[in-house]
Amino acid sequence: MKNKIIVCILTIFLLIIAFWGLYREEAAKETFPFEFCVVTDENDITIQLWEDGNNCFYVFVPGYISLEQIEFKKNTFQKIEIANVALEDGMTCESFQLNVPYSFCYKRYGETVCKELIFLQSSNVATMYIETDSGSMEHIWEEKGNEESGNVMLYTADGRLNYDGRMDSFKGRGNATWSQYAKKPYLIKLEKEADLLDMGSGQKWVLLANSNDSTHMRNKLIYDFAGKVNLPYSPDSQWVDIYLNGEYAGLYLLSEKIEMDENRVAIEDNKESITGSYIVSMELYERVVGTDETYVVTRTGEAFRLNDPNQMNAEQLQVLASQWQSLENAILAEDGVDPVTGMHYLDMIDLDSWARKYLIEEVFANRDGCAISQYFYCINGDFPIYAGPVWDYDGSIGAGGVVLSNGLVANREYFNASKRTAWFYTLYRKEEFYQRMVEVYEAEFLPELQGLLEVEIPAYKELLTDAVYNNEIRWAGMQAHTFEAEVDFMIDFMNDRQEMLTDIWVDDVEYCHICVDPGYSGKYLYYAVKKGEDLSILTLPEDTPYVHYAGWYDKNTDLPVDINEPVYEDKFLYILGELKTP
Repeated sequence: MKNKIIVCILTIFLLIIAFWGLYREEAAKETFPFEFCVVTDENDITIQLWEDGNNCFYVFVPGYISLEQIEFKKNTFQKIEIANVALEDGMTCESFQLNVPYSFCYKRYGETVCKELIFLQSSNVATMYIETDSGSMEHIWEEKGNEESGNVMLYTADGRLNYDGRMDSFKGRGNATWSQYAKKPYLIKLEKEADLLDMGSGQKWVLLANSNDSTHMRNKLIYDFAGKVNLPYSPDSQWVDIYLNGEYAGLYLLSEKIEMDENRVAIEDNKESITGSYIVSMELYERVVGTDETYVVTRTGEAFRLNDPNQMNAEQLQVLASQWQSLENAILAEDGVDPVTGMHYLDMIDLDSWARKYLIEEVFANRDGCAISQYFYCINGDFPIYAGPVWDYDGSIGAGGVVLSNGLVANREYFNASKRTAWFYTLYRKEEFYQRMVEVYEAEFLPELQGLLEVEIPAYKELLTDAVYNNEIRWAGMQAHTFEAEVDFMIDFMNDRQEMLTDIWVDDVEYCHICVDPGYSGKYLYYAVKKGEDLSILTLPEDTPYVHYAGWYDKNTDLPVDINEPVYEDKFLYILGELKTP
């Protein structure tokens, strides 16, 4: 009897220790004392709370469900109250309202802790849930190449289950978009091909974060526009709200991946040809040379990365390098003929696709145009080479114009006025290329631009308002709450740009090119001004480091320039002033 009493006492003591440890462990879970469960006919999905760092928690409600379909799921045995109502497992959220702050309180080490809870809901976009097998994103975030397998569920904006299945891999992608921003872009490889959101069947899909674009529109607008002006294989894309292991990760653009496939870049591939069909992307020299990428480089330093690194052996790559060198020779030759092969550049390119591709970059003022992420493809390893598909436009249409002052102006010619992109700078000056480019602009681009500015952008602004607001809350500090102002800026930018380009290409209005060396950034600013107008467009960027400045000077003569006087020739100016002490 005595032994039984001792055993009972020891058992109770051990249980007290265990429960106290559990209490301390659960009480330490300040971030997620409870979760939410999305209850649908197909399945139940757990959504975690997100804290903004200021004791405010958010519940990001998917756009396709109602609050009564959200149930509380407690992660602790402690009592929790929301708006003085005790929380119980299985309670729905139907009595709560969106965008209203509620106080929630719970006990921690015997003390009452109170914080704030807000329900926010997206709308009009699809919802994708990604669950890694580990239940964590830590391994993927450690390094861009790290990947995990897992599960994917995708719901349409109106709540229909579009996909539910396994993914072979989920990993990071991109260059600056991966390294410079907290909100990361990703690549999904499904277990098998699937038609996501009516974009055609595919196994690999890209999630673009649009961290550099507070409108979230630029990529989709230009992908769709390229398709309308007959640039082949322009990628389909759709907006989606993403949840990673239950945590809301923001608004993304789900896009087709550029690859050879019957539903993507559907080109023939004759295996009997030397290289076969292939896709390459023009990239910065320093991004590919010396890396594990498969690439070729021309004599002027233009680097082309092979889209499928396992496609060619060393001999085939040498043939590829010779082909692109011959094309460069012809483009840069005054007569357009490669002196080695005797081939004319017009026999080596598909003029229509190259003219359209140049126009896409120039019209939308792509900061990386004709230099980075510029795709080309070749059918059966032979000429002509085609330009496209389009890709990567988060740095276009004056991106960041509301929050940045870095010379992103509408009235300048980006690639005609600078030899940064020698190929297109030279092509622009070849009569055949210029004439075809102008024909396409007037007949096809101008009508579509009107629709873009008057219909599509305003419609997308209304459609994305809720989804972008949620994204801004989640990634506060990135470019918070600039959506409406940036959309308006984008419309103004494109109206001004269309007017200038139409002046030059259609109406033969003469413009002067003005290049300005600001003296501190190492980057020149470019402007285009109608001949006979003054230079009052010239303003110091808001982020200028000058304490004061003495004015604008001609770099060739070192004489001061009165920006209120009319200009009749191209000018190279610099700013004279005293810089702030670092």
